[in-house]
Amino acid sequence: MKVNLPEPMKKAIPVLQVLEEAGHTAVFVGGAVRDTILGIQLSDVDIAASSLPEETSALFEHVIPTGIAHGTVTVIYHGESYEITTFRKEAGYEDFRRPESVTYVTDLYEDLKRRDFTMNAMALYKDGILEDPFDGIAHLNKQLLAAAGNAEERFSEDALRMLRGIRFLSVYTLQPQVSVWRAIRRYRKLMCHIAMERVCSELDKLIMAANPMRALQWLEASCLLQYLKEPLPLPATSYALAHLEDLATANIRWLAFCLFHQFNEKQLLSWCKSLRYSNSQTLLFRSIAALHNELRDMQIANSITQEQWVALVLKYGKNSACTWLKINSVLCRNGMNFLSEEATNSFKKKLSEILVFNVKDLRMNGNDLQKKYGRAAGAWIKSVLERLLLMTACGQLANEKEILLAAADLLLDERL
Repeated sequence: MKVNLPEPMKKAIPVLQVLEEAGHTAVFVGGAVRDTILGIQLSDVDIAASSLPEETSALFEHVIPTGIAHGTVTVIYHGESYEITTFRKEAGYEDFRRPESVTYVTDLYEDLKRRDFTMNAMALYKDGILEDPFDGIAHLNKQLLAAAGNAEERFSEDALRMLRGIRFLSVYTLQPQVSVWRAIRRYRKLMCHIAMERVCSELDKLIMAANPMRALQWLEASCLLQYLKEPLPLPATSYALAHLEDLATANIRWLAFCLFHQFNEKQLLSWCKSLRYSNSQTLLFRSIAALHNELRDMQIANSITQEQWVALVLKYGKNSACTWLKINSVLCRNGMNFLSEEATNSFKKKLSEILVFNVKDLRMNGNDLQKKYGRAAGAWIKSVLERLLLMTACGQLANEKEILLAAADLLLDERL
């Protein structure tokens, strides 16, 4: 079978020619080949070759030894980066993730048969001739996810492949071959050997699928998250969360997931810790969740005023408020509409009108108050500044020094 090469592969043909002219076999491999077959725009182009890493390095001027232990170097050619990996076979997988030994080979078939799924075990020569020893094309045409060889062997070699398989089911709208699904169900307990950082990376790719609800459905059915080193909660109706695709990042999609299922603070912190989120990511999750819970409690007790909304924006920050509004839009479309659409739009408008978010934004400071009133520094300064900030953010005061100081007179009179 011959395939029309997309432009990124055409640009890389001179790289393959350099390798071939030196007597080596070189082909395009991996996701680039799969996505070419499916007509999907390529994100990168990977190359496999019969040349040893040192032989590849000797042929090009700019080479980075990015994965030399596994036979991979990155070649910079005419401003583009290409990973070139030596044909290899692997044996004796350690901890159900890493091969204990890697042997370089010159046979392309040996290299392809170590790969996970048939759609990833294809190769393209520079003339567009397709090498497809495991019927990847046939499986894609049938919308089937099939293992390259024996599914149980592939998953026992590298347990992360099961989670990658779940991602592929959703990203490419496939159904698992019976042998693949049986192997996932049988070997899912091996997920406990996989580092949580790798799990986090795979889950982020999964939730960023064009149809994340389908991804969550397959994830729930697989029960893989129950067998992690640090098991993650996945409610029985997790797949019922629609419209996540309207949110731009994986973090925010997962936060919407947590809020939809009403995670308490302990569950939320456990989620962040297990997935190795950074301190800043965890802080954002906590901030938005706290904002969400305060608004919910206010709405249960009574309607939320504009001033209460502005006070929460100042408390949790503009970024948290903006992000919460986006998440709330998705939650409302899933039936969690404790705020009416009218109220939500009103809050969006008010947020866009706020010009000050911190006492440092005010055109006066504590020194001005001390100078005017001749009083020693103390808690009174913070109290007055915070009240002036809220009034200014609500549009009740202009952010001008004299106006703010005059308002401070009234506030201090009230305190007396």
